[in-house]
Amino acid sequence: MQTIIHYTLVSPTKFDWTNVANAITQGYDIALDKAYAIYSWLCANIQYDMDYKIRSADEAWRAKSGVCQAYCELFYRIGTAAGLDVRIIVGKSRNHTGKIDKGNHAWIAVNRSMSFDERNTYPEYIEYDKGKEKEALFDSCRGLNTSTAIFIDPTWGAGYSSDGQFHKNQDIREWFDVNPWWMIFTHFPERQYDQLLPEGGFALEHFKLFPYATPSLEKYGFHPIDTLRYYITHPSDKIPKFDDKYFDDITFIELPLSSELTISQEYTVSRIQLASAIALSIV
Repeated sequence: MQTIIHYTLVSPTKFDWTNVANAITQGYDIALDKAYAIYSWLCANIQYDMDYKIRSADEAWRAKSGVCQAYCELFYRIGTAAGLDVRIIVGKSRNHTGKIDKGNHAWIAVNRSMSFDERNTYPEYIEYDKGKEKEALFDSCRGLNTSTAIFIDPTWGAGYSSDGQFHKNQDIREWFDVNPWWMIFTHFPERQYDQLLPEGGFALEHFKLFPYATPSLEKYGFHPIDTLRYYITHPSDKIPKFDDKYFDDITFIELPLSSELTISQEYTVSRIQLASAIALSIV
């Protein structure tokens, strides 16, 4: 079983996060439940900073706003104080247009295990100078087990930016406990082993060929590995898009992958399955 050694870069803090962590995770004992409580709190209470200035946990806590780094540092601070094994992962992301963003993005990995007895003892952090600012290099030398870690993106879970404004998501579940095979469509970490995929995962050259695909496709019947395999060999094809207003209760058991589904065009679907007892009318 593979074990990964991580180093997480975060800003120093002036706060004791214990009371905050206890309040947010009160009543939860399992690591996954604690992680979801923190994730839910962040999605509900932190706005994305459209000025792109707020980056640390301390600043984000005061302003209730921040960029992806701030979301992740807040998760790290609250999660660590709650007893979770949290890592911040940094890398490239693919936006809804299919293009790779120029700047870096940050997301979270959390270990399902809370067995602190297995951890080595190291100093909490080592401060170093970066310009006029002091930052902290957290020495997370305990291993993150690739079979028990989960991916979380609190920034994308909270909402999205459009026309210079931040819009909250109504359903935040998509970006919690994300299958690594779905994550690799849109998130490419700086350290290749942070993909948590077998045999080291993919190179950046592969990632550039992937289409934009999110975990929500699974509810329509897509399997991430099969989907990835298809679009690696058919890079010019586009993944079908769905409007949840019309397709939320339908799972496609067999679906053509060779083109993007669009209005006013006809498609042959071999089999579908209804998630609830609704009448399906095809016009």
